[in-house]
Formats: sequence, C-alpha cells, structure tokens
Amino acid sequence: MSFIAAFSVLLSASSAFAYVPPSQYILKSWVKSRNSVGVFRVRSNVIAYDNGKPTESTFRQLTVFDPKTKSLRARAYDLSGRELYSVERRIPDAVSATNGGGDHLPVVGALLFDRDLDGVSAILRSGGIPIRTEAELVQMKDENERRASEVQSFARYRGAVAWVIGPGVSDLVWPQLWFEKDGFLPIRLIQKSEEGTVDVKFEAFRFSGPVGFPGVVSVGTASKAKEEDPRLIWFKEEVTEFTTAGDPKELKGSGSAGFTSEGNQVEGRLKDAIRRYFSVLR
Repeated sequence: MSFIAAFSVLLSASSAFAYVPPSQYILKSWVKSRNSVGVFRVRSNVIAYDNGKPTESTFRQLTVFDPKTKSLRARAYDLSGRELYSVERRIPDAVSATNGGGDHLPVVGALLFDRDLDGVSAILRSGGIPIRTEAELVQMKDENERRASEVQSFARYRGAVAWVIGPGVSDLVWPQLWFEKDGFLPIRLIQKSEEGTVDVKFEAFRFSGPVGFPGVVSVGTASKAKEEDPRLIWFKEEVTEFTTAGDPKELKGSGSAGFTSEGNQVEGRLKDAIRRYFSVLR
C-alpha cells in the first residue's frame, strides 16, 4: 500500500481537525475527479474591474481542452463575435514541466484542466506551491519528519474551513493553494506570475458529472491584508457553459496566436484584461 493510500485510511478514522492531510493527498483528491472525462468546453464572460467595480470593458472567451492529447485552444471575442485573441498550448509531461520546457498552461490552467497528477504537481511546484510528492514522503524516516516537511495550515475562508498548502494567512503574498476541506475543491491560489503576485479566487462551482469547475473566478493583486479588498480585483470571469462532452474537432487546424488585428484596436482597459486573463488563467 502506498503512503498516500495508507493515509486515506488513517484520515477516515481520525478527527477532521487532527491535522492537515499531506499536500499530495489533497491534490490527488481533486485531480482524480478528472479521470476518464471527455473534452472540456468552457464558455464565459470576463468583466474588467476598476476600483472595485465592474466596468463596461467585457469580452467573451471559449476554451476547449482535450485531456488525451493535452491540447488546449482558447479564444477571446468581443460582444459582436469578432475574435480578439487566441492561444494554443499543449501541456508537457512532468519532466518537461519541472525543467520549464514546453509552452505549458499557467498554474491555474493546469490545476483546473489537467488530470495527470505528476504533471499538475510539477507545474504547481514550478510556481512555488510547496507540494510534497509521494516519492519524497516515503523516503522520510517517520511521520514526524513527514509532517515537518509540509508547509500547511488551516484557515477560515468565507465561512468555511480550508486546508492551505503554503504559509496561509501568515504571508498572503507567498505562493499557496487553498482547498475547501470537505469537498477538496480549490478555492484560492496565490502565485507569482508575469503580471506580478496574483490572488485567484474560485467560487460557485458547476459540475459535469463528478467533475467540478468554478463558475466564478476573480483575479487581482495579492495583498498581505487578511480582509478582502475589492479594489484589488482586475477582472472576474463568469462561466456560462461548462461540459466535459466537448468535440475534439474544435482543436483541429491551427491559427494565429496573440491579438488579432481587431484585438489590437480595442481600448486599453479591455486589452489589459485580455492580456492578463490569458497570462494568468490560460
């Protein structure tokens, strides 16, 4: 029996507040829900924010991801349907992700779409999230050493209890990943990105069978303050369609990446929102 499997037996027989499960166990509980699913298809509206309030700078996006080929295509459109931006990526294997190779998804994209535990772990670790692998844990001499190697805590978040992989409220500008305790749903991710240190919050989960996906995602500047400040929000994404029964044919062919000629002509706030969206989420 593996260390993670043995821990699941221990957890079921112990108090929920005895201690935080190993980071690999928490992550595996989320990733395994993506096993044997079809093609992801996600439509959403993305609204830029200014000083804590939504603006009229809005775009629509469509993402298609095939877990079998690890290929993703995402596009942004204006409200009249004109394409403004596109990106195509293929998630690398765990070794390539560890070495920084390949045009892989940002940390958030890997977390939400990929079903390869080793690959997701590698991308999270490359983003500074202190995930301990099972191979690392089994080499440690005892439970005390394993616990000491983890950087974890409990936290209260919007009235719920969360398991935190990372420093938690003691340092809210350091990479960390929060999971809702009872459902193993990711609810918060703080990471360093090309756009700076960002605070990504997931809520209003939708489900396609057993597969959950956040119905609302907000992204903004990370802050050391424990109280949420809406003035730090850059944009919010509101999902309008989520299914794991998409058509892989939507991934065939190829097109230009980046801003289209129409996209290069949009106003500055909208262009910034599109750039930030694809940099952080896709």
